[in-house]
Parts: sequence; structure tokens; C-alpha cells
Amino acid sequence: LRNNMSYFQILLETYSVESGGVYPETIDKIKAYGNEINYIDFSNMYDPFHPDIKRPQVFLDYDEYQDIKNTVRKEDLKGLILSKLGKETNSQYITRYWIYGVDYLGDLYSRGGEVFCLSNY
Repeated sequence: LRNNMSYFQILLETYSVESGGVYPETIDKIKAYGNEINYIDFSNMYDPFHPDIKRPQVFLDYDEYQDIKNTVRKEDLKGLILSKLGKETNSQYITRYWIYGVDYLGDLYSRGGEVFCLSNY
């Protein structure tokens, strides 16, 4: 799970370097970019908690996860990579990100009681 989170972070940073310091507005844009530069073949990136069924790694917007987490089975959430993208005050560009993972219990991945997050903020 942490490896997949790190791959996603590297992809975000690469996008930013090539885009003048800004990040994509949506997960779909970052996935398209990853496929375009052949950095990550998302079709071969698997959910670490379902290796036997080869379920593709699923990326979801953090806010969307918050909206659905209490209405779906936790089993269906485990292994998700979540991203939250944000803007600086008075900026029109995405300049911040937070990346989370959903653990094998269907909860936000944590270490030592703290939610684990990769971020540039």
C-alpha cells in the first residue's frame, strides 16, 4: 500500500516539474499523464490486499471517499489510494496534495495511531 502511495506521489511530483510547479486538477488527469509518459501502467498496478484476484489499484478523490465510506462495505474500500488536491489562498492553480491509503480493515492507513499521509504541505 505504501509503495503504491509513493508511486502516486512521484507521479504527482513529475507532473508538477513538467507543468511549472502546479498539479493536475483531477485523478483522471494524473492517470492519463502517467500512461502518457509510461511511468506507471495503471492496468498492472494491483491492490495489495487482493493479489489473488488481480483487482486493479483503485484511485479515488479523498472527499469522494469521505462521502461513501459509511455507505459501502469496508471490504470494498481496502487498498484504495486517496488523493486530496488543493490550492493556495487566492491561487487558481493546484499547488498542494495529500495522499492517503485505505488499510486491510477498510480504514485510513495509520502508523502509531496517526493517519499516514504523503504530502507536500
